[in-house]
Amino acid sequence: MATAGASVIILYVEAAKNLLRDLDDQAQEAMSTLSHDHTELLGVVERRGRMLDELGRLIGLITASRRQAGAPVRVSQAALEDLARASAAALESHLALIAAAQEERNRLSHVGGRLGRPDAVARQYSATTPSSHLISVSG
Repeated sequence: MATAGASVIILYVEAAKNLLRDLDDQAQEAMSTLSHDHTELLGVVERRGRMLDELGRLIGLITASRRQAGAPVRVSQAALEDLARASAAALESHLALIAAAQEERNRLSHVGGRLGRPDAVARQYSATTPSSHLISVSG
């Protein structure tokens, strides 16, 4: 039974590693769309959300399988180390994505804040433009 339990756990670990690699790839894709294609970015974020849900499900299955085995299940140390490395890489890319998203948000906030204020060139131009060229909307 312990061998069968270990085999199932190894399958879940492999699935989790693959999902973590996909999450890492998704983070790179999201960063590439961050500043120019917000519709695609929303799609990537939604896919990431589904992938994270699936990852949570897999981790739950690994935990449940270990509990059901009743005795300590010998899972390859190498498999667990691979899972830890994949987790670290996915977390690193996720943190980079968060930083890039915050930077883009700040950039857009700064640009948005400037939209209501004329810049120095526009102000200088309007000050030197004769008022006879202005059109009155009230008559």
